[in-house]
Amino acid sequence: MKPQFGIKCTYYLNEDEFLDKEDIGGKLLEQHKKAVDFVLRHLIRKPLKNNNLVNFNTPTEVEIPVIAITEAIANALVHRDYFINSSIFINIFTDRVEIISPGLLPNTLTVDNIKLGIHIERNPIILSLMAKFPDRGTGIPRMLRLCQEKQVPLSFINDINRNQFKVIFSRSCCFA
Repeated sequence: MKPQFGIKCTYYLNEDEFLDKEDIGGKLLEQHKKAVDFVLRHLIRKPLKNNNLVNFNTPTEVEIPVIAITEAIANALVHRDYFINSSIFINIFTDRVEIISPGLLPNTLTVDNIKLGIHIERNPIILSLMAKFPDRGTGIPRMLRLCQEKQVPLSFINDINRNQFKVIFSRSCCFA
């Protein structure tokens, strides 16, 4: 697997030690599913608020909205710079989940622009595959709205020094 076509996922105990890791390769749709599954298996789940019964089959919700995670990973796969010889990185820490995509926002895009739903297609052919992604095209404004509804801080960093774009979901220490 060439690194520029894969995802490296790591679940950290602390900043220096990891508990789980997975290198994901294969077709884009497979990478997307495996990466979402990796993140979801390491997030905290709690019973839904209006549920008084707690047993094995109790419905739960995840600490970070699933659609927001799904969209962030899809965006990393579709909008990354494939000319940079680096993987996408998904790092899960006790206080945050980072999705790091090689390359900066293209052309004149800024973090403020993308929050408004403005986008520029860096990889239009790969974007055409988005029709097969679940919840395709839900966009950053929807991610922001879903995270705001669940009180999950969400930030975007266009890191010029490292030539990468980061999506950071803060994790609640008190998700109870």
